[in-house]
Amino acid sequence: MRELAKVVGVTHAAMYRHFVDKDALLDALSQRGFELLAGMQKTYQAQADPDPLEQLNALLFAYLDFARDQPGYYAVMFRSRAVAGEGGPAHQIHNAEPLQTLHDAIRACQEAGLIIPGDIGLIAAYTTLAPHGLACFGMQGDRTKFLGLPADADIPAQWLADLILQPLLVRPKAVPDMVQLFDGTSGKPRSDM
Repeated sequence: MRELAKVVGVTHAAMYRHFVDKDALLDALSQRGFELLAGMQKTYQAQADPDPLEQLNALLFAYLDFARDQPGYYAVMFRSRAVAGEGGPAHQIHNAEPLQTLHDAIRACQEAGLIIPGDIGLIAAYTTLAPHGLACFGMQGDRTKFLGLPADADIPAQWLADLILQPLLVRPKAVPDMVQLFDGTSGKPRSDM
């Protein structure tokens, strides 16, 4: 808190007028991050085609872009620290709106007969694994190294969305079409996508 007070140019005591302690400050930052993510989700969905799968893809694109554009918020948002008096981790408490938006998009896909029926919470958890992992590796600066890709490689969000959704689709791509998502047997995304 002392270092932060120096950085923002206020006294150490002034920090405590706004935040009881460091956890309260981190909680406020986490809450703000989820508010920004929810706003980005709305923007991306408004710009996307109304097709339910495109709306779901828009959420993945928003998530990845948010992590890239707001790494400070992103890093704080998913730390597993309890919020005082709330009985749960900050990311579970403040993530209600973005998570509900994801659930609604999955439900719309199910109602349109595009995604298999099943527990929306489990499907939401599955669809966030890859983008969250990719975002975390990107923040660590070793995403491409970990994935065995050249340092300047860019994984297209649409490629990732296609790959994530295949097991959930009522009519997934045939195996030969899935193979085309990759270069040979290397597991690397095609560079022409």
